[in-house]
Amino acid sequence: CAHSYAMRGLMKYLIEYHGDGFTDDEILQEAMRWKAIYFPKQMMKRYVTQAQKGDFTPDMAALMLNAKMDENADIKTVDVSTSIENLPDMAGGC
Repeated sequence: CAHSYAMRGLMKYLIEYHGDGFTDDEILQEAMRWKAIYFPKQMMKRYVTQAQKGDFTPDMAALMLNAKMDENADIKTVDVSTSIENLPDMAGGC
């Protein structure tokens, strides 16, 4: 699948040509943004699961870097499973 090549190429490009302008976390965040575009259903499932636990993996934490969260939101009680199932599995279909 070319999605993996694209994300690695993006990271290589950012490091090589913009390494002084981005932190490692910002480069990872950009790669995760692209991953979320390529695999919307899987990334949303991961986000909801990790948000409900309150424990994010490093890649998901990078995606959430500088995100403004509503402190009053109660994500643990929200059922989004039907909405997530309606998302496409993959953009571009390999």
